[in-house]
Order: sequence, then structure tokens, then C-alpha cells
Amino acid sequence: MRISCPGCQTEYDVPDVAFNGRPRTVRCQQCNHQWLAEPAVASPPPAWPAAGPSTSRSVYDDMPKVMERPSYAPPTPEPAPRTPTWPSPAAEEPAHDPFTYSGPSSTAEILASLARNSNAEPDPDIYAEPSGDAESSRGANSLPGNEERFAALVKSSRPYDEHEHAGRSGIFTTIIILIFVFGGIYAGRAGIMHAIPASTPFFNGINHIFGIQPAAPK
Repeated sequence: MRISCPGCQTEYDVPDVAFNGRPRTVRCQQCNHQWLAEPAVASPPPAWPAAGPSTSRSVYDDMPKVMERPSYAPPTPEPAPRTPTWPSPAAEEPAHDPFTYSGPSSTAEILASLARNSNAEPDPDIYAEPSGDAESSRGANSLPGNEERFAALVKSSRPYDEHEHAGRSGIFTTIIILIFVFGGIYAGRAGIMHAIPASTPFFNGINHIFGIQPAAPK
């Protein structure tokens, strides 16, 4: 069958077996246009020319390529980074067992080792006498008058403590005096209310706050 590109009008001869009776998506080789080609209705076969040397292109050369899904190759994994190999510490230093005793084993060897250590001369750097510079630096820390300054600081802090104690005592005394004054006023409330009737609501409010029932009048 013959199909024609809708874009550039290029014609192609395509065998019917390429369609197999179904529409196929084809692409033009000239303009790369794609379209859906319908199969042709069955018609009588055309008369083919006599056999001879053919100089035309093959039918399959002009047949448009059928669209196929592209094949994707799996990505090549990247090589793992090389880790530098460090020499093993076991190859450089001999293994040491902390639970293995490497000192003298017999009693005689232990006594001989103790005797050598006791007869050894002491290290002069360890047992050296302090020099004059050390004595002078030690005496520089104890300057004259430091004791007097410390005593003056202690003495100056005492009046503050005594003043604070006196202030607390004064507040406590004032509170006690106020309690006695208000207690005396409340005890003589009957005479006060009789002399000053305007004070009656004040004492009634106090009785209400503390839940005290007023005494019945005699």
C-alpha cells in the first residue's frame, strides 16, 4: 500500500504485512513528522514489471520506521573509593599482656632489686634545697600589713551585721506593740462604740472577719 506524509507529501510504499490490519504510528524520514496511518482496503494486486536490473530503491528502504520504545541501559555503578591501608600496630610493636608479670620472679631476685633501689643515690633535682630566689618569692607573698588589713575588713563588716540585727529586732518589737494596742482597743470596743457610735461598723466588720459573735447587750 502507498502512504503519504501529511507534512511534506512524501509518498512511501509500505507492505500490508507491516500494518497487519491495524493502524500504526509512522514517522516521515524527510521531515520527521509522525502520524497515524490507516491500513488500506484490500485491492487487486498491481501488475509488477518484468524482471530486470533494478536501479530503484528497495521498498523496505523507503518504509517509515515504526516508533519503538527506547531501551535504557542500567547505570554503571561508580567504583568505590580506595581506602588507604595503614600498617597494623601489631606488626610494629609486640603484643603486651597487662596481666602478665614481667618483673623478678624468685624471692632472691626481688630482694636484690630492693637492695639496688635502696643503695641508689637520690636524684639531686628532687631533693635540692630551695634557692635564694624561692625564699625571696615566698617572703614576697607575706607582705607586712596584710594581717592588719584583714582585721580591718573583719571589723568593718561587724557594724553592718549589728545594724541588720538591730533593724530586725526593732521591726519585731513594733509588731508586738501594735498587737497589744489593737488588742486593747478591741477589748474596750464596747465603751468605744458607746462613746463613738460611728466606730460600730468597724468593730462589726472585725467580728465578721474573725467569725466572732457580738455579745448580747446587758
